[in-house]
Amino acid sequence: MNKKHNRLIVIGDGIVYRYGNNYYVSGSSQLDFYECFDGIDEVIIWSRIYDISETDIPKYSMYDTSTLSKQVTFCGIFNQPSGLKGYIITMYERIKKLNKLFCKPALVICSPISVSQWIMWLLFRKRDLIFISRVIGDPDGIPDIKKSKAIWKVIVCFVKRLQVNYLAKSKLQTWVSSELEKKYRNPYVPSVIFHDGLIYDRQIVTEIKPRTKPELQLIFVGRLSPEKGINDLIDAVNMLSTSRIKLKIIGQGVEQENIRRKINEYNLEDKIILLGQKKWGQELFSEMRTSDILILPSYNEGLGMVLLEAMSNGITVIGSRVGGIPDVINPGLNGLLFTPGNVAELADAIKSLYDNEELRSKLCRNALITAHQNTREMQLERFHEAYMKNVYNYL
Repeated sequence: MNKKHNRLIVIGDGIVYRYGNNYYVSGSSQLDFYECFDGIDEVIIWSRIYDISETDIPKYSMYDTSTLSKQVTFCGIFNQPSGLKGYIITMYERIKKLNKLFCKPALVICSPISVSQWIMWLLFRKRDLIFISRVIGDPDGIPDIKKSKAIWKVIVCFVKRLQVNYLAKSKLQTWVSSELEKKYRNPYVPSVIFHDGLIYDRQIVTEIKPRTKPELQLIFVGRLSPEKGINDLIDAVNMLSTSRIKLKIIGQGVEQENIRRKINEYNLEDKIILLGQKKWGQELFSEMRTSDILILPSYNEGLGMVLLEAMSNGITVIGSRVGGIPDVINPGLNGLLFTPGNVAELADAIKSLYDNEELRSKLCRNALITAHQNTREMQLERFHEAYMKNVYNYL
């Protein structure tokens, strides 16, 4: 049966790369989530799109649209300049393109923390659209990093107000963590928690990673931006400078040069190495498997998918007690938690595993159980069931 709202529009301001007619992403390029949308014939993915050269291709994962039963189209703003200036310069183009995109009925899924979503909601919400909300982060986390900038507090108030209205109009609210659902859920709209974990059950290792080197091998994987708390991790390593510890930092972002300077100031060049971006999949996972502990010291985190990826690869995890991270880490059972921003507490957590291989191994074994309880298959099934029950009949 043909549905009126047979287009799915996915609105975000994430980055997609283009070379020729192919599109790429720095993370996973899996598209199987869109097979959950029965009744949808076309998927339109809106993003910021940047052209890359042929030499850049090995850094990224290519979207293979031939694996889907639906037509997939990428659109958005091409080669947008960085920063707030970029959004201002492209504002007219963004409005014009979104206006054209929403001229026909559609099902829309997006996160409220997105400039394009703000425009959609303010200008086009009365069009013939059906909404599914996707809340992946907490707006309250922004001022913790930028306390000196009053403008951010105004933006947070605006985003939270918009989010309340958006959730109320949605046919289904979706969340990456119970913490976000508990804090922001509209009690009159159906709701489901599922995360964006990308590891299938068959990909989870069967054995934990034993410690093979005298140095405790630490690893951080993520965007190098202030809210990720990477400076706290460097401070913790500096506090433990007399211990035999190595830290690999994987990722790129605005804090990269500041991080490099801090490493040099502490004379930690022999303990900390910046590896840049690693392609999601085996290239990244091989780095994890040569490590003993993955650390995520964030100040604001929807869930922290990298924790589940580390667990799936048989290594121990330490995370900050913030956002959805406690949904993944049960302290003392499958990992360790510390108070965000508390460097001494983080250093103590690292040291406790440095001195106790039995504890580290126990955490690893239990983490594998957690990984099997959070597979890609389970998350897709959970969403699909909620979608069919609460959204499908409105198409």
